[in-house]
Amino acid sequence: MLKVFTRENSGKLGGKKYIFRSSTMATFTIDELVHEMATFNTTITEADTLAVLNVMKRIVVKYVEQGYSVQTPLGLFFASASGSTDDIMASFMPQSSETNHDIRMLFRPDAKIVSDILANTPLERGSNKLKATVNIDKVMNASGNE
Repeated sequence: MLKVFTRENSGKLGGKKYIFRSSTMATFTIDELVHEMATFNTTITEADTLAVLNVMKRIVVKYVEQGYSVQTPLGLFFASASGSTDDIMASFMPQSSETNHDIRMLFRPDAKIVSDILANTPLERGSNKLKATVNIDKVMNASGNE
């Protein structure tokens, strides 16, 4: 279930007074994923499943680092550069704290997966209240003494 709520639009997104945001129910962990895959009417073990996922991760990272777009059953992983400069001949320096240059690993999901998720995701309209965590640093009485 995807919980959908609204927030005041403080930017220019969509040109409307409010924008939609969402929160997920929980995180499905790697351990849970491995267990679900290993028990999905297959003969593979959890150890086999985890090994295959770890090999896949290493191979995806290896080839993205070399400049490839890597196609997987879930979609495409690739690196993308961003930043700005005033000099057309300037060096691209993503590890410098003096620039806004960056390299990120991006993911573009497979169109069929996106379509399936769009068609099959149940929605629930959630509260617009922001979540907050209360921390008590100090307890004092009415006269100000601890």
